[in-house]
Amino acid sequence: MGKPDSGVSYDLPTFMHHFVISVMSRTEIRHRIPDSRINTLVFCCLALFGMGGSTVAFAGGGSENLFLVVNPRSWASMTVANHYSDWRQIPPSHVFYLDWNSWTDTVSLPTFRERILQPIFEEIRDRGLEQRIDYVVYSCDFPFRVDLAGEYPELSRLPAVGRYASLNGLTYLHELVMRGDPGFVSPSANRYSRLPYRPESPIESRHFRQWYGWNRSGERLELGGTRYMLSTMLGVTHGRGNSVKEILRYLGGGVTADGTPAEGTMYYVTNRDIRTRRRRWPRGSQTDQFRAAVADLQAAGVSSEIVKGTTPRNAPRVAGAMLGTPRFDWEYANSRIIPGAICENFTSFGGDLSESPASAGQTPLSEFLRYGAAGSSGTVEEPLDFQSKFPLASLQVHYARGYSLAEAFYLSVQSPYQLLIVGDALAQPWAVMPQVHLQDIEPGDTVSGNIFITPESPLGGGPRVARWHLWIDGRHAEECLPGEAFEVDTRRLADGYHEFRVVGHVGQEVATQGRIIIPLEIDNHSRQVTLEAASGSQLRHGDVLKITVTSPGADSLELRQGARLLKRTAGGQAEFAVPTSSLGQGPVRLHAVARHRGQVIPWATSSPLELEILPAATWPIFGSGPGGLKPGIQLTLGSRPISVKETIRPDWFAEAGAIPSQDFSILGYFEVPEADTYQFHVVFSGDLAVHVDGREIYRVRDRRFETAFLPVPLGEGTHELRIRGRTLSNGFGSPDRPPLLHVGFGGAGVRAIGAPVFSHP
Repeated sequence: MGKPDSGVSYDLPTFMHHFVISVMSRTEIRHRIPDSRINTLVFCCLALFGMGGSTVAFAGGGSENLFLVVNPRSWASMTVANHYSDWRQIPPSHVFYLDWNSWTDTVSLPTFRERILQPIFEEIRDRGLEQRIDYVVYSCDFPFRVDLAGEYPELSRLPAVGRYASLNGLTYLHELVMRGDPGFVSPSANRYSRLPYRPESPIESRHFRQWYGWNRSGERLELGGTRYMLSTMLGVTHGRGNSVKEILRYLGGGVTADGTPAEGTMYYVTNRDIRTRRRRWPRGSQTDQFRAAVADLQAAGVSSEIVKGTTPRNAPRVAGAMLGTPRFDWEYANSRIIPGAICENFTSFGGDLSESPASAGQTPLSEFLRYGAAGSSGTVEEPLDFQSKFPLASLQVHYARGYSLAEAFYLSVQSPYQLLIVGDALAQPWAVMPQVHLQDIEPGDTVSGNIFITPESPLGGGPRVARWHLWIDGRHAEECLPGEAFEVDTRRLADGYHEFRVVGHVGQEVATQGRIIIPLEIDNHSRQVTLEAASGSQLRHGDVLKITVTSPGADSLELRQGARLLKRTAGGQAEFAVPTSSLGQGPVRLHAVARHRGQVIPWATSSPLELEILPAATWPIFGSGPGGLKPGIQLTLGSRPISVKETIRPDWFAEAGAIPSQDFSILGYFEVPEADTYQFHVVFSGDLAVHVDGREIYRVRDRRFETAFLPVPLGEGTHELRIRGRTLSNGFGSPDRPPLLHVGFGGAGVRAIGAPVFSHP
């Protein structure tokens, strides 16, 4: 399970192998790898191989306070989540597999509320985490924008409001959204945010907890007030988004930067465009926001400059950038973004990652991420020139004070409902975390009865810890003061493997955290569960994983990926076959649970099975394709061939002449510029079979509104796509709806098939 380095992580086969390689063979990058990942590797090795030792775990922002939402239908969503969970040490109980089988760019507000937001908060409550989660973070392949028109037709027609909101913006404003209060579009809906700089008025930064309420004056309350939930997306893979490889690269870079601020410069770029003027001089402000922010940054020891143009030019180390221009060319700028940086641009459609004509002339936020920024933002709808919908110049000041990326963004945006924020919510390069040591216990110990755990923060080990928190298997257990110890009655826990986390909270406004993670085996009732893989710890995507689970005397067995149930069977021994395509690529952790009826504590758990799912082997090049090709695809309806150049619009299929109960086929050739895992995204009602280079990659029969995310490992060169199908007799699921077909393809952004990528005879 690999720690991110400067490139993409296609990780090593075992924990011990990677640990040895990282420490002994990659000494040149060891200083950039946070201790958090090394600790996980060491602890897992200790538990598996019976070795001794301890070390310190760091993580910025609080991995125990993050709820990660994953689309299990999407290999990309699973792959990004697998890596991110591993790198950030997200507890398995904090990962929620939310099935999403519809469009990946836009969703209606009622559907968002009922199928996304409500299930998330119900799951948080059901898992007993409602007082502990501060972040809801989405992996990729969820819709990035929400359509308000159906629920608020008159409001959405107002130019100052607009039709669309962002996924993370409405998640942040969840209280208003869930109770149907349109106040989420207010210019001052975010009471947690801080106002622009004013004369002789320094910017205040304040840490976030979801249980805090905020009144109209922006004052923090312990009871009452409006509550929020920090939220970002880890990545967007469709439309004008990024590839999985790019997403892993910028997320991995952000993790390595935690707590290690690299020397670099934050840039505020100014020109005559209204975009930079509006941010530099917000309406009603008499203070130059750029100069005030630069003064605060320099006072904090962070290099910062105001430069003219559209981008910083020839800058070797960009630690952050705030632009204001419709278009920019980062490659032409010849500047390098260092890991952990926030870079963003004030323009109308930077967050509209769809293929819509309105956004085509403006550079999307994904361009910053492509070049290594840990996070960026942009509006998903025309916001006019309201500064309240964009981050203030103080964004970089909050970040440089040690606040997490998500905290910094929401501290600086007064009206975030249209702002799409993509990146690592927990990134915290300027934070100073405490070190954590434990007395009384060692990783991999087998324990029973009452145990004592005494945490301490050594002298010279970072800031002073004000309070210690104990988490067991992702659930908060108790807290204590420095000098005190935790007492745990292990007889209240199931026999088997458990993960103990001790988190030290710093007693200051930044509220940084340090943590240590200890795997322990509990044995009070002599119940054991073993989990063995017949095929080893490293497999390729598409292989079948065969697992044997044994627990003598058990009544039933379960195989789980975190909180996600994969298989269940009766008895105390079972052999399970699991397609690796259902697990995603990258580091995967499985465990087994046995039930022994008639016992006070009926459960027993296995040690985790650590796997590495590698990309499938690249297919050989198809060939050069026939000559004399035309741009677009060839659609054949019945026996009538039609040349189609564009399939972006949802109704393109019906407009081309498709009718219910009709056979059809599609033929197209496409070029792959670089060997990689590419994705086909299919939404269809009816029968469908998809072939690439003569290989069947998907088949479905008599389905209504079926969605599939199909990874295909393609080599550089020309490839052939063939689709055959039959439309449903009642089209979209009802007699008055036309036939539906959407097919997208891509690497760095999955786009509708057609010209100029596809061609046909």
